[in-house]
Amino acid sequence: PYTGYDYNTMASDIKKIIDVLKLDNITLVGHSMGAALAIRYASKYDSFGVSKICLIGAAAPSWIKTENWPYGYTKEEVNMFINQSLSDRPKLISDVSNSFFFKYVSQPLLNWFFDICLSAS
Repeated sequence: PYTGYDYNTMASDIKKIIDVLKLDNITLVGHSMGAALAIRYASKYDSFGVSKICLIGAAAPSWIKTENWPYGYTKEEVNMFINQSLSDRPKLISDVSNSFFFKYVSQPLLNWFFDICLSAS
């Protein structure tokens, strides 16, 4: 989406869902950016309704390598991902698809994964 695609807005969305459904003692699970979002929710709402958080392949505490954080990507690589996502998102998805799987997967599975990625926001 062009608006509302930021951690504060998405954390507020999670809070609304927890409130409306009257959820309590839940496990909040997040992968990649979703893991960073789970951290943002916990910090913004003092873990309201959440008893456990599961972070999977978290894009946190930083997606970018620093002197004190040797994991993740260089700033140049991140800028390349951002630029490619804006100029040729299908190619970016195709280029990174294999990295989402532990072992070789069939071309039909990669095609299915590609279609899911294209239909996601």
